[in-house]
Amino acid sequence: MPPFAFVFIASLGGGPAHAAAPPLPVILANDNRVSAGVMHAGTLTVRLMATEGRWFPDLDQSPPVVVQAFAAQGHAPSNPGPLLRVREGTHLRVWVRNTLPRRLVLHGLHARPSALGDTLQVAAGAVREIRFDAGVPGTYYYWGATMGADSLPDRGDRDSQLHGAFIVDPAGAPVPPDRVFVISGMYLPPDSAGGITGDGRFEAVINGRAWPHTERLAYAVGDTVRWRIINASFEQHPMHLHGFFFRVNARGGEGADTVYRGEERPEEVTHPVESGATVDMSWSPHTPGRWLFHCHLQPHVSTENRYPFPGGHAALHTTGNHAQDMMWGLVLGIDVRARPGAAHPVAPAPARAIRMVVAMARGSGTNSYGVRFTGTAYDGPADAPHAAAPLVLVRGELARITIVNTLAAPTAIHWHGIELESYYDGVPGWSGVGPRTAPLIAPGDSFMVEMTPPRAGTYIYHTHMEENRQRGDGLYGPLIVIEPGRPFDPDLDRTLILGGRELSDSSTPTVNGDSLMPPMNLVAGRTYRLRIVNMMEVNEPTLSLLDGERPARWRLVAKDAGAVPPSLQAP
Repeated sequence: MPPFAFVFIASLGGGPAHAAAPPLPVILANDNRVSAGVMHAGTLTVRLMATEGRWFPDLDQSPPVVVQAFAAQGHAPSNPGPLLRVREGTHLRVWVRNTLPRRLVLHGLHARPSALGDTLQVAAGAVREIRFDAGVPGTYYYWGATMGADSLPDRGDRDSQLHGAFIVDPAGAPVPPDRVFVISGMYLPPDSAGGITGDGRFEAVINGRAWPHTERLAYAVGDTVRWRIINASFEQHPMHLHGFFFRVNARGGEGADTVYRGEERPEEVTHPVESGATVDMSWSPHTPGRWLFHCHLQPHVSTENRYPFPGGHAALHTTGNHAQDMMWGLVLGIDVRARPGAAHPVAPAPARAIRMVVAMARGSGTNSYGVRFTGTAYDGPADAPHAAAPLVLVRGELARITIVNTLAAPTAIHWHGIELESYYDGVPGWSGVGPRTAPLIAPGDSFMVEMTPPRAGTYIYHTHMEENRQRGDGLYGPLIVIEPGRPFDPDLDRTLILGGRELSDSSTPTVNGDSLMPPMNLVAGRTYRLRIVNMMEVNEPTLSLLDGERPARWRLVAKDAGAVPPSLQAP
C-alpha cells in the first residue's frame, strides 16, 4: 500500500444559526456520456473549477466525505470531473479556476502523445488559461494534486478525486457508441496520530459510485460492447469479466496509447490495469443472463472489508444475494437479454458426471478448505480433499458437476473464465435469467452445474461466497481444459496456483495449497508447460524461472486461455 495522508470526514453538525457556514456543494457522479465545454469553429472552450464538496460514494448508506473535485462552469462538481471529448485535430482552450486554499498542480492538459511531466500550476484563488491541440486519438485523462503528490500512486488524500477523462476520437469517423469508466479510491484512516479521526473506510468507486450504486448496464446478445477503462486510483486493479472474453484494442496511460490491430489484440477475461493506466476493450455477449465486471483484489469488492463500523456486514449473510449484499466497490452489474425468438439451447448427451466435494482440506496450512474430485479426466489425490486440487475437463465435452458442500457454512463456486450459462456462473442470488437465480449451496446440500467448455486453456474455480474466509483459506483451484484426444500429462504439464491469507494477521503465502512447496524436478531437453494462476488476495507476486543462477528461457503462449499474439511472445 502506498503512504496515505489524512482525509477528513465532513461535519454535518450545526452550530448557532448566525455562525453556520454555507454548506459545501454535493459532488455528483459523472457517467461520462456528455463532453463539457462549447465547440465552435474547431475549438473546444472549457471552463473548469477546482473546488471542495461533499461526496457520497455510497449514497446515504454512509457519511459523506469532504474531497476536492472539478466542476464545469455553471455546474455542480462531479466525480470524475467533466469529460473532455474531442476529435483529432481539435484545438482546446481551457480556463482553470482554483478556489482551493492550496496550489493546484494539474497534469494531462496537453497534446498527445506527450512525455509525462507537463503540468499547469494554478495558485490558490487564481485563474490560468492553457491552449493546446488534441493530438493523436486515444484514451487519456487529466488529474490534479494539491497535497504534494507527483504521481497517481502517491495520491491518497482529499485531492484523490481531482481527475477526469480526456478522449480523442479519430477525425472524420462516427463517434463510437462506447462507455468510459474511471476508477478511483481513497482510504480514511481511523484514529490517526495527527488527531484526525476517520471511520476506517476504504472507498473504491467506478465513475464516482461504489457497488451496489454503480450503473447497471443492459445489452442484448450479439451487441458490440466497447469500454474505455481509466485507473485514476493509487493502485493496480485486475478487472475481470464474467462469462465472456474481451479483446484489448489499446492500452496506455496519461501521455500515450499503444494500439493493437486485428488478431494482435490480446483476448482475455482479466486485465490488470495499473495505477495511471488505461485500456480500450471490446466484447460481444453471446449468452443471456446477469453477469459481473469487477476488480479481482479482495479488499476492493467485499463488504467484509468495507464495513468496520456498527451494523456492518454480519447481517448480510442471510439474504442469499451475494452480489447485491456481500459485494461492494469496484463492481458493475450487466444484464444481457436474449434476442427475440431465440431458442434455449438443449444440452447434448452423454455427459461426463463429476462429483466435487467441498470440505476441510489436507495441507500444511491451518483450517484450509479444499475439494476432492471423482469422474474427471485426471482425478488427482483421491484419499482426502486438498486445497488447489486440479479439475481437468475436455473441450467440447459436456460436464455435469455436482458440488457437494460438507462445510458448516454456505458456499458457491464460480468458474473463472469459462463461457457457460449464467445460472451456473456461481454468484448466489445474482447469476441467472429472470427469476431463476443461482442458489447458495447450504451445508449438507448440493448443486449441479452444466458446462461445455468451448476452448482449451487454463481457468480457475473459486468460491464466490465469504471470500475473505473461504477464498483466503484455499477454496480455489486450477480448472484445466484439454483438447480432445490429448491426454493430460501432469509430468510435462505443471500447474502453480498462488494463494494464502494475506488479509489476516497470520499471513501465509501458499503454492498449490501448501505453505512449503518441494522443488520441481525437471529433465534437461524436455519441453514443459507451466500454468501459473494468481489467487492471492492483494499481492502481485514476482516469479523467477532460473537455470542454476541464470534466468531460463521461456515463451509466453497464452493468458486467460487466450493465445498471446506473436508480438507479445518474446522469450
